[in-house]
Amino acid sequence: MPDEKLMAYFKFDESDLQANQAGHLSEKQTQRLAALDRSDRIGRVVAGWLCLGMALAGLAGGVWLAFSEQDLISKLGWAAFGLPCLLIFTALGIYLLRTAAAPGKKYKLGHAQGQVRYSRHVMVPSRRTVYGYQLMHVGTTLFTVGNELPALMPADASYNVYYYSRQGSSKILTAERLADPS
Repeated sequence: MPDEKLMAYFKFDESDLQANQAGHLSEKQTQRLAALDRSDRIGRVVAGWLCLGMALAGLAGGVWLAFSEQDLISKLGWAAFGLPCLLIFTALGIYLLRTAAAPGKKYKLGHAQGQVRYSRHVMVPSRRTVYGYQLMHVGTTLFTVGNELPALMPADASYNVYYYSRQGSSKILTAERLADPS
């Protein structure tokens, strides 16, 4: 039986854990990940249209400037700075819209097993410890977690952790404590 506190923290139930143990995502987890993917796509569409809108506004400003009675320095200034910005915003907008229209992501279920260890993230340029989150190591897999997790998953205890990776970071779906060898 999984730990009730872990179930509440990671928002999973026993059927999710059983599906993960069998090597696949549960239907509820698939729907939750599809909702994350939809949200990401919507953000890309909005950002893409904003970039194209800014490019269009820059183009309109450039056309106005070209036919206005402004001095040559203003026109050259727009050509030197406005034109590259116009091209960058156009390219970025097209890129964001194309990636939003790409096929949905395939999420692969990952599995980590081993003792839990915690560490703090240290910012390299300033050499300051970043508080607010910690790094959790399970075996050789690294997770970014909140400060409250060490109370739920104590260090040096062994766990099975099922996760998915997205945009370079791993997110925990389910976790179960393994029996301590005694």
